[in-house]
Amino acid sequence: MDQENHLGYDENNGLYVSPSGERYALAPWDLLAAFNQVLASAAEHVPGHVLYVAGKAYAARLLEELAQDCLPEYGKGLEDVTVAEYVRLVQEKCRTLGLGYPEFDFALTPAGVVEAAWMNGEVLTRTLGTGQPAGSFVAGLLAGLIEPFAGQALDCLEYASAVRGDPSNGFLITVGARLQQGFELAAQGQSASVVRAAIAG
Repeated sequence: MDQENHLGYDENNGLYVSPSGERYALAPWDLLAAFNQVLASAAEHVPGHVLYVAGKAYAARLLEELAQDCLPEYGKGLEDVTVAEYVRLVQEKCRTLGLGYPEFDFALTPAGVVEAAWMNGEVLTRTLGTGQPAGSFVAGLLAGLIEPFAGQALDCLEYASAVRGDPSNGFLITVGARLQQGFELAAQGQSASVVRAAIAG
């Protein structure tokens, strides 16, 4: 293996090591599935919540990395980039990590809503052994990535999911109280168009 271009493996510590020396612990999907099955036996909505919180935590980590990437890329700090520049940074980072990447639609921003879709990401097809779409993780990730521009805590609802039979995935990002009706409609089995209309109008 070409150690300059690939992850090495630290057998003693059970970790992967990047060419720069950063260490990674990679959790296989079957381990996450087993974890979620245990959680599902305790409470109906716990698995999705855990994945959502994990997505938000991961977003915080990505924001730290994006802040480091921003200066050499644009010659300014993350707080000074345009929305277009920020989206490009996010997309490139997610592609590099093999997660697919987000596409954002800011047409509803005046109404306090950002719409998003996740592109080319196998992560969205995973159900983690419980029927709970892994899109819950992506929803948390998206909320966490948009929060810096909103200046307040945000939540995200996956209103459409290919796992549930919709033709594509779709996410709405806004303040949590505004999403409550959408969560209730989704829980009732309402269609993606009905859920979206309730939030986005």
